Amino acid sequence: MWSGEESSRLYALRRFVDVYPTITKPDRHVRFNEKMWTTTFVLIIYFAMTNVMLFGLSGQALDLFSGFRSIMAGASGTIMHLGIGPIVTGSIIMQLFAGAKI
Repeated sequence: MWSGEESSRLYALRRFVDVYPTITKPDRHVRFNEKMWTTTFVLIIYFAMTNVMLFGLSGQALDLFSGFRSIMAGASGTIMHLGIGPIVTGSIIMQLFAGAKI
């Protein structure tokens, strides 16, 4: 039968819980209207990124990620097609600038 903490192997992971990132509760009550505006703004940005074509990219180019586009709802050759690469590159450049105090 159940004998407390010793019976579960999950308690062995307790030391990892302290370093695992968590989401804190908001300092104030977030109103429904504010949540709706934020969600609408994010959906508009997502719609723009999936429909704005990249400059210089042919619409007839080879589409290697057609299977993923059906899941992510993006068109071939759009900003969303770039993925996370520009975000990571921009972050690295900003860290280099901050380190060089530019």
